[in-house]
Amino acid sequence: MEKLIKQILHVLAKIGQSDRVALLRITQQETGVLLGALVDNKFSFPRKLIKLDNTPIEELLNTTKAGHASTYPCTLIDGYPFPVHDNRNIPLQCLCLPLYSSQNRLQAVLLLAREGDHMSNFYNLHIIEWLQGLLAASFETAIENNILSKKIIVDSFTGLHSHHYFEMRLQEEFVRCERHGGTMSILIVDIDHFQTVTAKLGYQQSRRVLQAVSKVVSGAIRQEIDIPCRYGSSQIILLLPSTNVDGAMVVAERIRERCEKMKLRLPNQKTIKVTVSIGVAHNIEEIHDPETVAKMEAVMDSDSPYSELSRDELTEIIEDSEVSKEDLLYRAEVMLSAAHQAGHNQVMVWW
Repeated sequence: MEKLIKQILHVLAKIGQSDRVALLRITQQETGVLLGALVDNKFSFPRKLIKLDNTPIEELLNTTKAGHASTYPCTLIDGYPFPVHDNRNIPLQCLCLPLYSSQNRLQAVLLLAREGDHMSNFYNLHIIEWLQGLLAASFETAIENNILSKKIIVDSFTGLHSHHYFEMRLQEEFVRCERHGGTMSILIVDIDHFQTVTAKLGYQQSRRVLQAVSKVVSGAIRQEIDIPCRYGSSQIILLLPSTNVDGAMVVAERIRERCEKMKLRLPNQKTIKVTVSIGVAHNIEEIHDPETVAKMEAVMDSDSPYSELSRDELTEIIEDSEVSKEDLLYRAEVMLSAAHQAGHNQVMVWW
């Protein structure tokens, strides 16, 4: 999506000879979102909400049929161009190019700013209007693809990523670690006694419990780095890139403690306590065999008899310390089972 936005803004900036171009997506009748902008040859994706009431954009929304490009006095919102009815005679104009969907609904508006006070200040206006239909169709297709993509990678109920997305990202992380080295960890978070909760409170209330725990998990991790995913009816799995077992345990304890302190209020004004059990595993095999440990430590010691280890022997030792995806998941599940057996509301780690 961002790649398409960059292409659209770059083309319009070049054709219209404008150094300030922006794409405003219409989300509701009175609200728009600045999806992207090109200002002084620098791209940005501000995702900034803008109220559209009492603006020229509102007039476009109330138009019953697709319109052509039009100009209005221009103001700058955080440096981004936006049309207004009165900009106090500032010599700056905003060209608005509406992009309509195949159902003739206004889906977005392209905004180009240029100095001057007349539409004739915009170069190649006929080319811009000729591109209007093509740009609208491209944007509509991108939005539809984005929606489909989100359905595949996002669990619509919890807002977390889907199990399919977890499998895909787990594979990517394993490839990254194999090529460049590094650690990663996973956590399996299971809501304690979830079946009992469902039996006592009903399906709808148990879903609220899952949503509440999902919110706690999302708030306890590194945003845009850690990957929380729906894993089962009562389980959430976390992929923690570049995180060793100590860091993973800190995250797990944070989640467990926050869930333990949470009191979920039900519609009947009663509250219930929620606890979770968590299994933790990481992709580094801890070597406990004394002879192997001695060999690894001696590699850096030129006086050691092991300093002459062949490349194949070193490779064999290293490969023996690697953990497969299947091993990683198995170990996390074993630790989750151990947490259940220890009485629930526990964090268990495969060291």
